[in-house]
Order: sequence, then structure tokens, then C-alpha cells
Amino acid sequence: MITLRPDQERFVADLRTAFSSHKSVLGMAPTGFGKTVVSAHIAAAAAAKGKRVLFTVHREELLHQTAATFDAFGIRYGYVKSGMVYDRTPLVHIASIDTLRNRMEQIAPPDLLVVDEAHLARADTWHKCVAFYRALGARVLGNSGSPRRLDGKSLGSLFDALVCGPSTAELMAEGHLSRYRYFEGESPDVGNTAAEYKTGPLEAKTCTKRLIGDIAGRWLEHASYRRTVCFTVSHRHSSELIEEFTARGVRAQSISSKSSKPERKRIINDFADGRIQVLCNVELITTGFDLAAQVGRDVTVDGIILARPTQSLALYLQMVGRGLRRKPHPCIILDHAGNSLRHGYPDDAREWSLDGDDKPAQKKLPRPPLTCAVCYCQVRVPAPAKCPHCGNEWRSTAESAQRLMEYDTAAQIVEVTAEEREAKQREIARSRSREESACKTLEDFVALGATRGYADGWAQHRWTARQARAHG
Repeated sequence: MITLRPDQERFVADLRTAFSSHKSVLGMAPTGFGKTVVSAHIAAAAAAKGKRVLFTVHREELLHQTAATFDAFGIRYGYVKSGMVYDRTPLVHIASIDTLRNRMEQIAPPDLLVVDEAHLARADTWHKCVAFYRALGARVLGNSGSPRRLDGKSLGSLFDALVCGPSTAELMAEGHLSRYRYFEGESPDVGNTAAEYKTGPLEAKTCTKRLIGDIAGRWLEHASYRRTVCFTVSHRHSSELIEEFTARGVRAQSISSKSSKPERKRIINDFADGRIQVLCNVELITTGFDLAAQVGRDVTVDGIILARPTQSLALYLQMVGRGLRRKPHPCIILDHAGNSLRHGYPDDAREWSLDGDDKPAQKKLPRPPLTCAVCYCQVRVPAPAKCPHCGNEWRSTAESAQRLMEYDTAAQIVEVTAEEREAKQREIARSRSREESACKTLEDFVALGATRGYADGWAQHRWTARQARAHG
């Protein structure tokens, strides 16, 4: 018996309403909402009616994590997985996408195809599987914490409707996600681009003694003894961070997609048990990872180190989301990569849509932040005449860089309090409301959407809503 919270019940009801008129629906809810539990509830209800369900994942850990959830609720299931014989008897199957793509015609067609981490579904492998089963009449349910893709591709070609669950801020207010403390530190000057940063140049910018030492030092100052995941650029970056942490008496270990399965299992269990304090991660602990589900007991990630910058909002939310699972104390987030300056904070209000942007390189990108040469805080442009933290007058980039070189001590890291974040969010909301109020035509909304990096679908939605209000 699966007992859902009221907000999860509303989400399921909204999904059912959407399926009454659409064949393919994307369900969007923040990391930690319980999308797998909701999917388990839907799968169990479908199986009870004699319907076949195929739940697809893209990584081995997520396959076992989903299985653990199904086990907890007594759902009978089979696997579509390399090395295992397919048994068509169970009505519910959990499938590895890499195996499924080679066996689609051998698998009993599902009545419901569940696509986990559905923002990945534009990749060729996913796209072929979804298109194949849609053509056979399957309904498709996508799960995602962020339907916005960095490459600008629309998810509208795969999904007919978008259903949004409660926001991160709402889940925090209800106690379903943990609060957090956000610290912004010195970040490398990595420039601006519409595409994701390349590993080679990024490694050169981040693997400096100053930044490596600063990350370890600030963790000891603000988050020591907290179970912490550190997101790194590369294996070299991870290795140098581990060396620095170890030299300071911190138990640190690296884990990556290249780690063997037994090694991953051992490391994750050591991390859960406290034998590892800082887990440096290379492209692994992002999409869908739940530490408690991995180890089969109640354990949380209590600290997050963002040592790598990203231009992907989805990846940013996934990284910080690892630390927002429900717990009585706030998560400590140490941002040494300037990600909050690119994407805002974890609980900011955001616009979601199935619309893509076929020309992401034409988006208006934010200007790089100013770094104070005295206290090292970073402020978004346009900035006040003086640093809001220490009162220092802004210097030219060259002068600031020279001043930074004169300092031998580690850079400061500044906490952005909840009150400051809320004030910023209120001001952004007021500013956006004023901008939208000034729009008199659909073309005005399109122009405004372009400056914000939105697709034309947003403008049409806003214009239609205004027309509806105007006509009662």
C-alpha cells in the first residue's frame, strides 16, 4: 500500500487529468519531491488493472534504486537488463535504456512507458525508444526535475503536455525538503558561453593551488564533519582536491562513472557510514541519486561543494538537490564556481515550459560578476557603486586581478542569508512584473522573452492569459 502526501496526490490527479486528453505527459517536480514514489503508485495502480508498465532508467544505480522503491511497496516486477533473462510474466518491468534499445521488439509492449530523467529523452537512444512505443499506442509519462535543456532542444516533440508539481520553495515551507545556507566564494574566471564548458580549459582554470586550498579550507570552516558531496571538473581536479583534503586530515575519496560497480557500492556505503567525509564526484552523483535509497537506510547528504561551474540549469539544480533531501538541519552549500550568479538560488521561482530554443547560442547571457578586491565577494552586474559587504569601491578588472595576486591568504567566502535571498527574489519578481505590465502587444512579450532567454511559447502563453483576463 503506497500512501502519498497530499501534494503528491494532487500531482497524480493533475497527471490523470492531463492523460484524459493527451497520450504523452511530462511530470516536473523538484529533486526530493518523491517522483519515483509517485511513479511506483501509478505503476501499481496500472498493474492492478492488468496494464503493462515499463519504467526506464539510464544508469545502473538508478535501476537498483528504483527496484528498492518497488520492493518497499511490494510491487512485483521484472528486469530488462544486460545479463538477465527477460521474464514477461510480471506486468511491471524496470529497464536499462542501453539494454532496451537493442531489445525493443522482443519486449512485451507496455501500456504505460515511464521515462525517468526525461530531459535526457532527446538523445537518440531515448528518442527511438519513446517514438517506438508511442507508435504502438503506449501512453508515456516523463519524470524530470527540470525540462530545460542546455542544447535548447524542445521536449514538445516527445511530450504533449507539462504538469508541474509544487515548487522547491513550497516543499521547503511544508518541511518536505531541507532548508539550506548558501555561501558564495571566489570562482575561476571561465568566461561566458551558451554551451557547456569544456573539460580541458576548465581544468586549467580550476586546478590552481589557491582554489584547491580555498575549497578545503572553507569546508573546514563552515561544513566540517558534515557528510559532503563535492562536484568536480575532472579526475585530475578530483584527485588534487582529495590530496588537499587528506593533507588537512579530512577523509576524502573519489567516485566516478569509471569506478567499478563493487567499488562504487563500497565507497557509497563508506560515505553513508561516515568513513568518508567528503566524496569528490566526477559526473556520477547527479541525476536521480538518492543516498538513502542507495544504502537502504535513512541517511542524508548534509553539505554540497560546487567546485565546477556549469551553464546547465538542470545540472545545477540536480547538484544542489543532492543536499536538499528532508532533514532537521540546513544543508551547507559552498559555491566556488559562481553557479548562483548564472542560475540563481535553489528555491528561486522559475518559468517551465516544453518549448525549446533551437538557437541557444543567441541567448542573452549574463555579464560576468564583479569580484571585490578586498573581501572577494561577487556581485551581479549591474552592481552598486561600492561593494555591499565591505564598502570597497569597485576597481578595474586588471587592478582587481593585481590586488588578488598580492594576497597570500585564502579568499573569503560570504554567506547569502535567507533574508537576502528572499529580498533578491522579491525584487526580481517585482522587476519582472513591471516589465510584463509594460508589454502592450504580443510582439512586446516576444521581445521581452528573447531578452530573458525564453522561447516564443512563453510569450504566447502570457498574451493569451492577459486576453482572457481582459475579456472576463
